[in-house]
Amino acid sequence: NSLELMKSNLGPKHPTTLKSMNNLAMAYNRSGRLADALPLYEQTLEFKKSKLGPEHPETLQSMNNLGASYWRAKRLDRSIPLFEATLKLRQDKLGFDHPDTLVTMINLAVNYRDAGRLDEAIPLFEKTLKLLDVKFGQEHAHTIHVKGNLAQAYLMNEQTDKALPLFDQIIAVDRGRTAPDDPKFAGLLTRLANDLLQHRQYPAAETYLRECLAIREKKLPDDWLL
Repeated sequence: NSLELMKSNLGPKHPTTLKSMNNLAMAYNRSGRLADALPLYEQTLEFKKSKLGPEHPETLQSMNNLGASYWRAKRLDRSIPLFEATLKLRQDKLGFDHPDTLVTMINLAVNYRDAGRLDEAIPLFEKTLKLLDVKFGQEHAHTIHVKGNLAQAYLMNEQTDKALPLFDQIIAVDRGRTAPDDPKFAGLLTRLANDLLQHRQYPAAETYLRECLAIREKKLPDDWLL
C-alpha cells in the first residue's frame, strides 16, 4: 500500500511518512477500528520522539492522539500516564493557559473521572474551567464542554448542589442562541435530564423533561420518538 511505499522510498521517519501514518491511524480511529489505530499511533509517536524530540509540538500532538485512543479503548491505565506526561510538557513549553494545554487538562480530567478518581478529576475540572472562562469566555464550546463534564463529576460525587447550577448555566447559554421552541434545544434538555436520571435526581430531571415535551409536542407532534 501507499504507506509501505513511503516507508520504503522515504524512510519510516520522513515527515511525509509520519503524516501518512497519523492520517491512517485517524481513519481507523474514526471508523471504530481501534485495534488497528493504536499500533499506528504508538509507532508514530516513537518515530516522532526519535526524529523531532520529546517536546516538539508534533510529538506532543501524537501523545495526545494516542492518549485519546487509549481512552476510547477504555485502557485508562495507559491513557492517564500519557495525558499526565503530555500536560506537564505542554505546561512547561506553552504555559498554563495555552489552548493545547487546556485541551490536555480537559482530557486528563475526563480520564480521572472515568477511572473513578474524583478527588483528582474535580479540582482539575474546576481549575480548567476558571482558565477557560478567562481565556475564551463562558459561552465558548470548550467552556460549556467542561461545565457539562464537571457537573457529571459532581453528580458522581453526590454534590448535586454544585451540579445543578452548572446545568442551568449550560441551558441558559443555549437558550440565548436558539429559538425557545427549537427541537435542538429540546435535545439538550433531554441529554441533561438523562444525566440527572442516572443519579436519581428526579425533580430536576422532570423540570427539563417537561419543557422538552412541550417543545416536541409543538414542533414535532407526529414524531414517533416523542
